[in-house]
Amino acid sequence: MLTERRDYILRLIQQAGAAARRLRERLIGEADSATEVASEADQEISTLLGGPATAPLIERVDAVTAVQLIGDKERIRAWIELLAVRAEALVVSGAAADAQRVRERADAVAAAAARLP
Repeated sequence: MLTERRDYILRLIQQAGAAARRLRERLIGEADSATEVASEADQEISTLLGGPATAPLIERVDAVTAVQLIGDKERIRAWIELLAVRAEALVVSGAAADAQRVRERADAVAAAAARLP
């Protein structure tokens, strides 16, 4: 059971990394798709954080608590990467204030993750 859970988490992490790369590629030279990229990044983040039942909770709590709830460093790194893509997409789409908020969340999550054992 534990091995199956770990395999599932590894697949989520791999999918998130692939999604982040794909979404970044879409941002290059396609300003009109930036809003779509931001939305897709949100969907990927939701999946990575456990779906509609868990993701909203993790997204609302402070960064330290979120990192503790997730617990897996690779999963947290994938989340930070997707947050960065979302912020980039928001900048391209003209939502600088929202992008700044997302960057601040990514920075807070990264700082909290750095304190994990």
